[in-house]
Amino acid sequence: PMLNKNIDYLVLGCSHYPYLIPLLHELLPKDVVIIDSGEAVARQTKNVLQRLSLLEKAQKKASIRFYTNRSEEILKNFVPEFPVKYLDF
Repeated sequence: PMLNKNIDYLVLGCSHYPYLIPLLHELLPKDVVIIDSGEAVARQTKNVLQRLSLLEKAQKKASIRFYTNRSEEILKNFVPEFPVKYLDF
């Protein structure tokens, strides 16, 4: 629907949308500008965590796991380098 309205800009307003930027570049006309708020949100999150003394000071490597209650294979296509566990609810 947005493309039918001839949008000029697409604002990504959620923290996980930047993962879609490569796909969006393929789908959107070349003149549509993508505005990614992710970096600004990350900086503000860091500021809040510092102000509340909740920011981890040690530079530990994060442990990342993805869980799904759908197809484990589909999720692995999006995040092939991370472990994926299927949850049966």
